[in-house]
Amino acid sequence: MSFHIKSVVCCAALVMVGVDVRAQTPSTPAASAASTPALISEQSPPNLAVWNGTLAVLGRPLGTSAPQERVDAAAARIESALERLSPDQIRYSVVQVGADRGAMIVGDALTLFAILDGDLPQDTATTLEAAGAQAVNRLQTLLRERAEQRRWSVLLRSVVEALLAAAAFVAYCLASRRAMQLVLKRLATKVARIRDPGIPGINTYALVLTTLRVLIRVTELAARLAAAYLALTFIFSRFAYSRPWSQTLGRFVIDTFTRMVAAVIDYLPNLITLAMIVFVAGFVPSAAAGGVR
Repeated sequence: MSFHIKSVVCCAALVMVGVDVRAQTPSTPAASAASTPALISEQSPPNLAVWNGTLAVLGRPLGTSAPQERVDAAAARIESALERLSPDQIRYSVVQVGADRGAMIVGDALTLFAILDGDLPQDTATTLEAAGAQAVNRLQTLLRERAEQRRWSVLLRSVVEALLAAAAFVAYCLASRRAMQLVLKRLATKVARIRDPGIPGINTYALVLTTLRVLIRVTELAARLAAAYLALTFIFSRFAYSRPWSQTLGRFVIDTFTRMVAAVIDYLPNLITLAMIVFVAGFVPSAAAGGVR
């Protein structure tokens, strides 16, 4: 087939992407309103995700089809063709139809979806060529992992590895609980030997023991949470479908920890003030009573 004929076929397929979207999604006043540029600019662009893997972000309307309609139609086409698609069949080409220019992703002579100029950037891809190559690579990886995960030997190995990781986490939790109890028992004996400085109104033994117990329990809890994070990350990574969750979990844990540390730092002045108030409230009356006697 000559280059001219290929271009005509690609242009026709790009037009059919928009036609297929309109055919699958009924036109309603709400959908028409959602397709207006003002409303779209206020919404985050929808992700085109198939089999729990993100392929692209489609944020611009195509014809009368809103971005979410484009995503829904593209996901339906890809999912219906997963059984017959192979990684070697996935290709892309940059075409232009009227004012619309985009990278069209095809597989097995089927137009799957298109990334328009208005959909850029796609992560680090800032050109249609780079965005098309990135989408092709993601879809090929998805197809390979899906085919690999459906093999019984691979699935059985993944299940066994996940069960071993879960058993190791449970054993660690039991062992850490036992170790914490032993530490607390020894701690009570060690603290009892501390010489009381004789601060009026303050039970030094109880204060030190309570503080150390709280620190030990917080440390043990932090260690358990870290172990849970590692176990879940490993278990999710054993299966192709849940592998994106392991990456998302890591970002979630880091973001949560950062927010917690920032909150503690923000409240440190208040905690110090509260501690000073408690100390003064307990020390001054006892000192005054001792002076009177």
